[in-house]
Amino acid sequence: MATLCLTTTAKDARTLIVQSGNLMHTNVTGLLNSALKRSQEEVLNAVSDTFAAATASSASAETVVLDDQTGTLTIRHPGGVEAAASHAKADDLDDLEVTAKLFLWPLPDGADVTTVATQQVDEALRQLRERVGPARIDNFTVAFAGFKLDDDEQDDDDDDVDSVLQPEQSTAATKAWPDMEYLVAVWRVLEQRHAAGELQSLGVCEFTKERLATFLTQIKVAPATNQVNLADCCIMPRTLIDYCRKNDIKLVTHSDACQPLAPEPLTQLWRGQTTKDGNAAARWVVKFSVMLESRGILHDKGYILRADVDAGCA
Repeated sequence: MATLCLTTTAKDARTLIVQSGNLMHTNVTGLLNSALKRSQEEVLNAVSDTFAAATASSASAETVVLDDQTGTLTIRHPGGVEAAASHAKADDLDDLEVTAKLFLWPLPDGADVTTVATQQVDEALRQLRERVGPARIDNFTVAFAGFKLDDDEQDDDDDDVDSVLQPEQSTAATKAWPDMEYLVAVWRVLEQRHAAGELQSLGVCEFTKERLATFLTQIKVAPATNQVNLADCCIMPRTLIDYCRKNDIKLVTHSDACQPLAPEPLTQLWRGQTTKDGNAAARWVVKFSVMLESRGILHDKGYILRADVDAGCA
């Protein structure tokens, strides 16, 4: 495993992991009060800030690490490294409340759904643990990039045709994202972590009443929350409200973009470290926050990114 300059190692990377700094303390924080209203901009600026901080002359060796065997390039913001060390040394870990949201991108063509789902969740949780330390993860929500609540699920319309597919239907055949097979595969990995006590409660994002009804028949642990962006549906469907109340699922509004990181800006950032032909495709993003529960203070906030990359032609 080599620890080298970002620019010189980027050409050998096939996988990129980025751990942002604490957005409460980085230069991104000041911008968030004005221009950075949307999560797309917040993620992009967090990644850009991490690239800059990790390559600064004052950065430590552990901020840019290339695994020669796997081709995984890990870039850590120095502030994130410090925050992780601080969390690990906290006097009262029970006072740290960690909330995380995992955004997943469509699978590569031909990917084995169960295998990839397991790898994605395991890798995301491993990186999250490295960044936030051993504190309990109180709420873990899974979201799917580009996935929105259906606008056409009206109060009295119980005959909607849901866009999420049944397990026997393949994503490749219908181009739907995500299909029920993948939803359930991801959830079963989360259920295992929940049973082991690693995740206190689980949540989903943008599920309609029909999606939830199908989903609940195939899982063991029901989601505690269902996050909905009202910008996508304007008015919460009555059928969804009633169904969630009946099944003890809390409806929570959020303001995250359904596509948290567009491919073009990420590729442009990556090309700044490689060549004009380099490419980067996000596979997952974790958004996390750490609260000091006793004081009600947001102590740490950041993002972790995983992308498939190449340097293009030199």
